[in-house]
Amino acid sequence: EIAGIVGPVGSKLGVVFELLTGQERPTTGAVSIAGSDPYRARSEFSRLAGVIFAEDNFYVRQSARANLHFYRRLYRLPSERVEQVLKEVGLADHAGTNVEKLASSLARRLAFGRAILHNPSVLLLDEPFRECDLTCVTLISKLIHKYSGAGTTTLILAHDDDQLLGLCGVIYRIDQG
Repeated sequence: EIAGIVGPVGSKLGVVFELLTGQERPTTGAVSIAGSDPYRARSEFSRLAGVIFAEDNFYVRQSARANLHFYRRLYRLPSERVEQVLKEVGLADHAGTNVEKLASSLARRLAFGRAILHNPSVLLLDEPFRECDLTCVTLISKLIHKYSGAGTTTLILAHDDDQLLGLCGVIYRIDQG
């Protein structure tokens, strides 16, 4: 399933994302993503979920390829997976470019590539289309559909539903927290 949660600035959407990704602990109740508590079982959650944060957070003086290789080593994946992902997100021609020199749309593609690198069963995407041009929006949308068709559950958090209407099966709205 592909679902969205939409809320205007000030609706505490960021808090929801922090709870879902284990950055914050719930004060009451529990959070479970694919049967894993993202706060208490961080390493298990990291294996299950691919995440795009609002900020890309790359090693900007390293190339796109080097950044993905760093994360590949964390997941103990084969080197070939990096080249597959670079092709998949349309960055094969920019693989050797330092991240600081990538256009914002290309950096966002790289962020999506990092999220799918380990073939997660869940994608949690915070503003995945932020600073994206139409080509990037189209590519990421197609990849979300592709991974959904292969069994990946996707939850997208955004401040507006412009790109989500044709993509998500259901959209939840948060207002005033």
